[in-house]
Amino acid sequence: MKKYLFIIAAFTLIVVSSSSCKVVYPVKGLWIGTAVDGTGGPSAFYGASFFADGTVLNKAISSVGGAVYYSGGTWTLSGDTIKCMVTSIGPTTIITQTQTFIYSKRGRLTSGSWTDISGNNDYGTFSTMTPASK
Repeated sequence: MKKYLFIIAAFTLIVVSSSSCKVVYPVKGLWIGTAVDGTGGPSAFYGASFFADGTVLNKAISSVGGAVYYSGGTWTLSGDTIKCMVTSIGPTTIITQTQTFIYSKRGRLTSGSWTDISGNNDYGTFSTMTPASK
């Protein structure tokens, strides 16, 4: 009987140990992916830096001409949904966007989308984004 109890205890320890070894990626940090506008144009590099104080800074680099765009704002996490409200930072037209992602503690932001709410009616999607440190 002691032999079986030892085997059960050892198996339980192995299962618990292996499940606790999985890396959990926090939201805060730099996430990398691409963005595409709703017309299906070429994808652009996209990076989002989420900070613990609820702020986010974004950088996009156009694949056509290499123009660089920055935006900043706030983010919230409710369940597995991240919602951002950002405004462009730059010398030209000010653009405000909402952004939404589905967050996985295993290191993925999926189902990302963005919508321009400043009157241009632009919209688009994000590729699956992963932490820069992954």
